[in-house]
Amino acid sequence: MAKQPTLNVIHSTNRSSTDNSVSSYQFDETGNLTLQSRLGGQSNGGVHIEVSPNGKCLAVAYYRGSVISVYRLDDQGAIISEFATARHERHGNLRITQSISRSALKFCISAL
Repeated sequence: MAKQPTLNVIHSTNRSSTDNSVSSYQFDETGNLTLQSRLGGQSNGGVHIEVSPNGKCLAVAYYRGSVISVYRLDDQGAIISEFATARHERHGNLRITQSISRSALKFCISAL
């Protein structure tokens, strides 16, 4: 799980044979969780999740399939969409499997 830097929101990967999604939950001062958003993930085996310091991007590493996906987050921390995916190929090659517009790339880099 990963917490938004300035919001009461956490993100998680859901690893099961039937659910490969990523989710965001709002939480209150007592720790109660409310599902905020859920979006289908790449493949089962989400093993690491990280929110950018400005809270605009979410990166998820998937064990099965050797995939890294980057998701865009809205101002409330909800997952909007997946906008970049990279897949590790044999022999150490990294192949971008979804095109990234220049503005989306700039958006994500500015989030770091």
